[in-house]
Amino acid sequence: MTHVGLRGALLALVLTFATGAGALHAQQGQGARRAQLEGRVLSEFLDRTQQEMGLSAQQRTRIEEIMRASAQRNREQARSAMQLRHELWLAVENDRTADAEFSRLLERMEQLRSREQDAWRSDQRAIASVLTPRQRAIFSFRWMEFQERVRAIVGQRRGMGPPGI
Repeated sequence: MTHVGLRGALLALVLTFATGAGALHAQQGQGARRAQLEGRVLSEFLDRTQQEMGLSAQQRTRIEEIMRASAQRNREQARSAMQLRHELWLAVENDRTADAEFSRLLERMEQLRSREQDAWRSDQRAIASVLTPRQRAIFSFRWMEFQERVRAIVGQRRGMGPPGI
């Protein structure tokens, strides 16, 4: 499972185009629609995966809980990352930015990436506690396929076309 996924990609798109006070209001409305879409996409993914893997209702419920908690955390981390990138960009654009400020921003970036990796590992351990090794392998494979499809869709919406072009 990737640490940003669909939720992070959608959030990045929304935040990239949202500016100003009016955009904040629009973003809140989009956030509700995005959360609804995320829930539907996750449920559909889990429905297909549950059927293919033969998950019990208990396993499916636990996996869904893990993934929903992860999605919330990923949204928060994506917001932090967007803010940090913006601060770094402003520092780079300002010729008077001191090296100490660059060091501080780069340290914050490293800390954020470390927290993302720790969260991903925690999610993997939680999923491993619910699934058999075979189910974990199938789940991982299906999740990677799902993520690739999401990246392709996001890329097409950004006008980049399909991967590899």
